Amino acid sequence: MIDGTRALAVLPLMRTDLVGLAQCMAIDADVFPYSSIPLGLQAGVHIWVARADDSTRVLGFVAASARALSFYVHGLAVASKDRRQGTGRALLDTCVAGARGYGLRRVVLHVGTGNQAAVALYEAAGFVMKRQVIDFYRAGVYAERGAYEMVLLLA
Repeated sequence: MIDGTRALAVLPLMRTDLVGLAQCMAIDADVFPYSSIPLGLQAGVHIWVARADDSTRVLGFVAASARALSFYVHGLAVASKDRRQGTGRALLDTCVAGARGYGLRRVVLHVGTGNQAAVALYEAAGFVMKRQVIDFYRAGVYAERGAYEMVLLLA
């Protein structure tokens, strides 16, 4: 539920949904200092969007692609006014279900060491910190350049 009144729908972003893609790109630009969504919906990249069931407005997205036996999360972002309402967790759960559906063994992502809210979300979903990567982000992107590599093993 969002705002206690509306149900949340998380569905694949269709290649023909240019308005949805533009909304994802706007959220992406607001949240990240670089693009986490490959422009043009490249082959092999899966993007799911969250919308309130009574709205066409995108609340957030998750983008991932298969790499070997892993699903790598390129980015997960929720519009600032829609945070802390379960949208991020619903997107993450959908992404994990997608990885399972493809028969993959793990979901992998990188998150900035200073992004404690995201780290808490991933830990609550069962991800564990595999390692810390020094200088993962180039200079000037974030105040802290390090990232945690987090992994969720799938049964």
